[in-house]
Amino acid sequence: MEQELSRIAGILLLVGLIFFVSRLLARNGARTMDLPASVQALTDNASVDTFAAGPEPVWLFKHSTACATSSWAWSHFRDYIDEHPSQRAAIIVVQSQRELSNYVAEKFGVRHETPQLFLLQAGKILWHDSHGGISVGEMKRAYPSI
Repeated sequence: MEQELSRIAGILLLVGLIFFVSRLLARNGARTMDLPASVQALTDNASVDTFAAGPEPVWLFKHSTACATSSWAWSHFRDYIDEHPSQRAAIIVVQSQRELSNYVAEKFGVRHETPQLFLLQAGKILWHDSHGGISVGEMKRAYPSI
């Protein structure tokens, strides 16, 4: 009985530690939302439409400041944008712009997820992925494929 209680306590401690670390990473992501000069914050449906409609490919990143996975994806997105400052990019922070995030899902016919990244051109999706599929390598593979 004591061994079983000890094992359960160890599991609970591990689960608590994982939860603590994930919340810490998510809070860190929220504190570091300074945007690179080439990343535009979209504010309404019209800004999404205008941003996505152009002839040049553009990146749209949907971010959750409360999610450790989104913070990880944000760091990959930032690294890529820092390497490619001439590529236009925009962000939607879901906590403060949920209706706008829903508009993007409806407009492009892609189920809402965060983190989520789109490569758009002329109002159409060229590429999109979410969660662990967002990385510098995947962005490099997606961009030249157009």
